Amino acid sequence: MSWLWGGSDDAEVSVEPVEESSEVAAISTPCPENFVIILGAPGNYDERDTAHDKSWSHFFRLIQVAFNSSLVSKRPNECIHWFVYGSGYEERWRKDKNDPVLDTQRADANRYPDGYLHRIEEWINSKGHTFHNMGSVSEFTNGFSTMPEESLSRIWFSGHASDNNLWLHLQHNDAGQAVNRRDRMIEKGALKNAVNGKAKKDTGAISKFYGCNTSQVAESVSTQGLISEGAQNSINFAYIDSVEELFTGKILSGNHLVRIENGNASSKHAENPNWTRYGE
Repeated sequence: MSWLWGGSDDAEVSVEPVEESSEVAAISTPCPENFVIILGAPGNYDERDTAHDKSWSHFFRLIQVAFNSSLVSKRPNECIHWFVYGSGYEERWRKDKNDPVLDTQRADANRYPDGYLHRIEEWINSKGHTFHNMGSVSEFTNGFSTMPEESLSRIWFSGHASDNNLWLHLQHNDAGQAVNRRDRMIEKGALKNAVNGKAKKDTGAISKFYGCNTSQVAESVSTQGLISEGAQNSINFAYIDSVEELFTGKILSGNHLVRIENGNASSKHAENPNWTRYGE
């Protein structure tokens, strides 16, 4: 594969053996600025775990709504690149489609006969952004390392997270508890090292990490020259369901990112995410 540049705070970490891809993705670009979006995938819905992933689409729709509502937009000299953990979306679609019990999840899968990942890729391409199907953490970091120096304007993340890691996926153990594997986590140190030397400083753009307990990752990235924001506590992804009619694209007015960041997204979400900015 050649790439051309053109959660949860309560979850446990599994220590099972893992294998990572050794494939190195080549990335180059004529763009003076590159905006990178990392999109984590939901786990399979488990009725024993009501806190996570009832919907397949929260992480994607948060950023989709941001673009559709002009809460974020492409800067004049930017190229926008999505790194999507595609196998997680494919696995979720197969599970939803074949589930004999969960009518809502099965109905979601049937609306997208080509799969959730195809729907995401289709939308990304329609916006003129670049889609990368990220198969492993090493694929991301190896590919990211080939980005031209001082060309990274900002990074956004949407997905599960824990104090020191961005999760690309979520699994459940035999007890129905949320767990993850090391090969499906981008550790803050690895991301900091990947960003080192890449940041185009003083662009005025803000990097944002939408996930529970992402503030330490945001703080780490900010030391490399990117103004970065993240949550010290939990955030409410489910809020996004109330602002967009998924099949019509109609979006209620308002700055929905600010509402999520402030924790006043819904009366059911009383905890303050303590959204924090670093680097200025």
